[in-house]
Amino acid sequence: MLVGGYATMSERLAVLENQQSSFNQRIIDVLGTQRTTDVRQDAEMLEVKRLTREDLKSISEKLDKLMLSR
Repeated sequence: MLVGGYATMSERLAVLENQQSSFNQRIIDVLGTQRTTDVRQDAEMLEVKRLTREDLKSISEKLDKLMLSR
């Protein structure tokens, strides 16, 4: 009886360890994907900021010219 119980417990433990390992790998995969997404979004935001600054500079220059022409 003890040997059978030990074998069953051992099998159940092995199944749980495999499930935990699979779960851990999925978490690692999701974190890697999130890191890639974060890097891409950071680059996109920097580009938006750069373009916004350029547009504001252009608008400012046009306003200055308009004011000087009056």
